[in-house]
Amino acid sequence: MTRLSERYSILFVEEPKDPDEAHPQGHVKQVKINDHLTVFTPYIPWHNWPTMCSQYVPLLKKHVDAIEASAFWFYSPYYVHLLKSFNPGKVIYDCMDEHSAFKNASPNLPAYERQLLGRAEVVFTGGRSLYEAKRDLHNNVHCFPSSVDSEHFEKAMDAATEVPEDLQEVKRPVVGYYGVIDERIDMDLLAKTAQLLPDVSLIMIGPFAKIDKKEAAKADNIHYLGKKDYALLPGYLKGMDVAMMPFALNESTRYISPTKTLEYMAALKPIVSTPVRDVVREYKGTVAIEDNATSFAEAIRAYLQETEEQKQSRKKLQAEKIKANSWNKTVEEMERLAFKDQGKGNSQSSPSKRSVPMD
Repeated sequence: MTRLSERYSILFVEEPKDPDEAHPQGHVKQVKINDHLTVFTPYIPWHNWPTMCSQYVPLLKKHVDAIEASAFWFYSPYYVHLLKSFNPGKVIYDCMDEHSAFKNASPNLPAYERQLLGRAEVVFTGGRSLYEAKRDLHNNVHCFPSSVDSEHFEKAMDAATEVPEDLQEVKRPVVGYYGVIDERIDMDLLAKTAQLLPDVSLIMIGPFAKIDKKEAAKADNIHYLGKKDYALLPGYLKGMDVAMMPFALNESTRYISPTKTLEYMAALKPIVSTPVRDVVREYKGTVAIEDNATSFAEAIRAYLQETEEQKQSRKKLQAEKIKANSWNKTVEEMERLAFKDQGKGNSQSSPSKRSVPMD
């Protein structure tokens, strides 16, 4: 969205947060990213999704001057109910996850997605597995595996970038993960890896979601550092000797294409992952892919003992992969498909003709 804001005015509306003393019900936090990109966070008590969406209507009417000339860019089917109140000039569905596979997902979510697919003119998917799941549900689906803001994460290699204090206090060597800590993390693998590598510190950075902290893997050498700002991530990456993706293999990870793979890679960090399908298909050869705690720990140990020749060979492969997956290239192609091909009348860029009732 930051790149698109160079050419379009964008209002990015986040999921609602529960009201609190600092943010009473109805408050909308506004953060101006640049002259053409503003992020709104509404503070609304939880209701069902149709009711939640109705509370977004006055917000959008107040801040968007020309709805019918605007594009609605959806990241989640939950917000399809907005289309009962608005008729935007264009509807785009950017499917980054199979939300229905997540823990505590609404049983109505598949129906919401069908409604959104019926209104969308173009659908983007954030990985090959998602593309394969959606390509027969709409006639204009395009696959965009993860891209990376390489300039941001390359700061991990900058001498001026400081390793945050809480990570400096952790015993080296450090193997780290950042991202949401939820049902997608294989806690059993994490605990066993910690046991197999007692001299290595395993760092988990990110907020807990949908699971209780009591369910988290525990060991003297596992450290949970909490949620960190995006701007600080290069500093945390700089302090890692190896980056890891200890994902469980379950329904919630079946369609994921983790963006952090390329972020780790932009910092030229060695990476160990479990065999998530899209990671295997996109990054085999540049990521060590292991399916059990023993081999996961062995791969970490091997990276910690890399020779200089092995290190340079790995970094060369990673740099080539990064060069082919920049956000600039991805956004340019998305913009062409979403906006610049409209009206050409070819079957590849025509909107879906399905009519789906908005129940």
